[in-house]
Amino acid sequence: TLLNKGIQQQHDFLYWEFEETNQVAVRMGDWKMVSKDGVPHLYNLAIDIHEDNDVADKYPDIVQQMVEIAHREHIESPHFKVTLPRID
Repeated sequence: TLLNKGIQQQHDFLYWEFEETNQVAVRMGDWKMVSKDGVPHLYNLAIDIHEDNDVADKYPDIVQQMVEIAHREHIESPHFKVTLPRID
């Protein structure tokens, strides 16, 4: 992609963690779930690029799907701690 050679592989989701701020995040298409201290927040980046409007209450199924991804992808470490969002 950086060299404009070929087509970038599309991913079903991206997952990352930040120990410093106790956050985990999942990105699926235009949706981004950020869990801060274990509380999930959901943003639709197609219409909210600055993540100003948390729509988690309006889309609980999407939040649940992304929370499950976070739990599946997380690897426990004694050196790197984050609080995962609760699975309902």
